[in-house]
Amino acid sequence: MIHSSHPFTASFASRVYTSLIMAALIGFLLIVLQPFDTYASDMEHKIPKLLGYSLVSLLAYLCVYPMELALFKFLRKWTRWTELVTLISAGLTLSIGTYFYHHIMFSGPKTSLLNYLQFITSFSWGFIILLVPVIAYVRLQFGRKVLKTKQSKNDEIRIWNSSKSESIAVGRDELAYIEAQQNYVCIHYKDEQGSLSKKMLRNTISAIKKDLAFMVQIHRSYLINISFAGELKGTKRKATIMIANANVELPVSHQYHDEVRSSLQNRP
Repeated sequence: MIHSSHPFTASFASRVYTSLIMAALIGFLLIVLQPFDTYASDMEHKIPKLLGYSLVSLLAYLCVYPMELALFKFLRKWTRWTELVTLISAGLTLSIGTYFYHHIMFSGPKTSLLNYLQFITSFSWGFIILLVPVIAYVRLQFGRKVLKTKQSKNDEIRIWNSSKSESIAVGRDELAYIEAQQNYVCIHYKDEQGSLSKKMLRNTISAIKKDLAFMVQIHRSYLINISFAGELKGTKRKATIMIANANVELPVSHQYHDEVRSSLQNRP
């Protein structure tokens, strides 16, 4: 259960939106509700100082982004376990950032592990318990959004993962080929710079093929958009096909050789 797939998007913009929502919530709690009796304080610049907690929390959350992006690129998948690790890391980063801010702004005691733990138990833990579910929910909603390349929507197709929780939308003429990798498929498509980019989704070639009738199967692990196909090389028993304008050569199984050759001959 904990190792099942979880929606993920690598968009930095989604992290900024999430951090802004979190910062707004912290600001509302500290300034409007004032749970720590700050209404009784007559310190100078009270509201800007309280808003500082929001800003520090925002920056602390964004600091987690490089870590989770590197983790995603290394694992090439995202699960509930990695999402949990990220949320815990975000909570720890927020607590450390606000602890040092509190120490600097309000002349707290000398920094030490003991003082940090006391700060968490007396101040941070309530915010963390409140904020982590909010962050988790917002992240989930962004993860479920369709991950679109910047293509025209006129000929756009949408490829989903098996649980329908994540997808990618690309122009039909931009989709180059699809590669099976164990329980995942790797979608290779042309980005707006003209280079091949890729996106991993948890699904199977057979399921993808049912929704993309225009794609030609060349191997049990590959579907190809015939408009991207280059030269068909080799013999029927050991053939390969090139991807046009890319240094990519894909295998062609003998059982699909005739269909591939026919598709090449009959393409517009």
